Amino acid sequence: MSTRCQVSIEGSPVLIYKHSDGYPEGVLPTLTPFVRSFFAVRGNDPSYLAARCLAALVAESDKARTARARKCTAEERKRYGYDKPDCLGFGLDTDLHGDIEYFYTIRTSGAIEVRHRGYDERGYDEGWSLEQTIPLHPAAPSCCDAPGVCTRKATRGTTRCRLHVVK
Repeated sequence: MSTRCQVSIEGSPVLIYKHSDGYPEGVLPTLTPFVRSFFAVRGNDPSYLAARCLAALVAESDKARTARARKCTAEERKRYGYDKPDCLGFGLDTDLHGDIEYFYTIRTSGAIEVRHRGYDERGYDEGWSLEQTIPLHPAAPSCCDAPGVCTRKATRGTTRCRLHVVK
């Protein structure tokens, strides 16, 4: 069974629905760098954030689908539908779906909250629990006074130490 999730953007009524691979390992490698990049360029803009977030998730899914299709024979591509456009897998809604296992919230600060819906051994819903919060800016390393301001010896004409030079 697929692991379904929805992504909420604080300040937007729209929820992004992802039908499969909605667990953190399937969402955060795309969502985290996208959110950081978006906030660095555009700041908090819920309408554009929702649209571009959906586009980023779909693009990554399409890339993975293409990679899987390349490993298949022609017969397998036809059997698994790789020979047709993928029109499923994502959607937009204003309501929480009943089969969601993970719920991601992008806050106006840029932080991403990950919630998980738990079930007991009998299959009864135990409700939502906050699993983790990913800040927009990672915590400053111990040699830095603030994010991006390093107090260690600068390297190669930069203002950052060898550990924090952005390439």
